[in-house]
Amino acid sequence: MKNTEEIEPIELMPSGSDIQSFTLTDPDDVRVVRRMLQEGVVHFWFRKNDGSVRKAFGTLNMDIIKSNTSFTRRRERIGVLTYWDLAKEDWRSVHLINEFVVDMSYMA
Repeated sequence: MKNTEEIEPIELMPSGSDIQSFTLTDPDDVRVVRRMLQEGVVHFWFRKNDGSVRKAFGTLNMDIIKSNTSFTRRRERIGVLTYWDLAKEDWRSVHLINEFVVDMSYMA
């Protein structure tokens, strides 16, 4: 399911009634986000270390990952949320100090 269209970084984080912000320095929020990623595909945005904003469709659901590609399991790192990026078809990560928002209306 590789998307050949490059996702452009955006300047502002999205807002609205379906957008929920998570504090990834809060262990409870990290558990909630990990659970959502394990259950299916999550549409989210996060602020990168350079200040730009990245939009992603990610998962930790092994059935989805295995059905889309051959893969190598990536080791978790302390202070980082690792996820499978469906557009890039590769492992990506978010530093837990970065801003992170989820589109709650898109839970595939």
